[in-house]
Amino acid sequence: MLVEGVKLFCFGASYAAALAAEASACCVESRWRRPLSRGCAAAGGAAHTHYLAYRSLGRDVIPLSTGFDSLLVVAWVLAVAYLFLQWHYPTVGLGVFVLPVVLGLIGFAWFLGEDNRRTLEGWTQVWGPAHGAVLAAGALAVAAAFLAGLMYLVQAARLKAKHLAADGMDLPSLELLDRVNRTALAFAFLLLTLGLGVGFLLAAGELRRGNAAIRWSDPKIVSAVTLWVMLGVLVLVRREPRLRGRRLAILTIVAFALLLFTIVGVHLLFSSWHEAVTERPRRTAARPRFYSGSLSLASPGSCATAGGSGTLANVADARPEWLASRGRP
Repeated sequence: MLVEGVKLFCFGASYAAALAAEASACCVESRWRRPLSRGCAAAGGAAHTHYLAYRSLGRDVIPLSTGFDSLLVVAWVLAVAYLFLQWHYPTVGLGVFVLPVVLGLIGFAWFLGEDNRRTLEGWTQVWGPAHGAVLAAGALAVAAAFLAGLMYLVQAARLKAKHLAADGMDLPSLELLDRVNRTALAFAFLLLTLGLGVGFLLAAGELRRGNAAIRWSDPKIVSAVTLWVMLGVLVLVRREPRLRGRRLAILTIVAFALLLFTIVGVHLLFSSWHEAVTERPRRTAARPRFYSGSLSLASPGSCATAGGSGTLANVADARPEWLASRGRP
């Protein structure tokens, strides 16, 4: 875990340097500030990409099957989106909103760690990562709605106080932020519905196989269903005039807090079957098997000899007869 922490610190420090450069806009005006911020964020994104590729390809860990990996992937997508938007819209001050979320997700991933491994086998090796990938995409949509809602509140306060030029920060219009918020909520509800559906099928399969650890009252399941219900309510009423704008932004922030509680808070306060980290079953070299006559299948604990069949311990007794039958001493 110490090595993992050092690796997380490498790209986390780059993101922190980019955030410091972005935050200095209110007190320092320099033409090198934005290139420095983009350069540090790009360096962090490159290290982040390398780390995720190493975990997916160079280790026996199934991608997107753990909270640790999901948090890092969501943080990586947000960092890449920040770099993309900064390249096309360099004057928009997104860094002071996006980069703290990226750093927070990395910190939560480090806190969760990846202990207590268990093995996924059979069809769960496919549907397990699919379940994690869809939920990670849903979490990304919730994070996007949270950022849009947070920027909406800040921009509304700036418009009310008429501080649009005093802090040196340019933000999108309230109409655009509200539209992004409502669209992200709709995608989040859809993805969370699919992810929970796959998860329920996986849990039902485990129960049929006699896994007594699966409980429908699992705290993480209850918390995820609560988040799903909340997102569904927000999607249904998001076009109501009374819940648009500031109120919808506040409720979106609450939904993001519930998401963090589902991923991290449950791990702290309760015992959940989801705490176990998944991995691929390790491949072991096949042991040599003994055959007599023509090639035939034999079980690992037995062998066929010239005189009949017996345990592997009888191979030494059968060997002299096998040699004598070929005219050797």
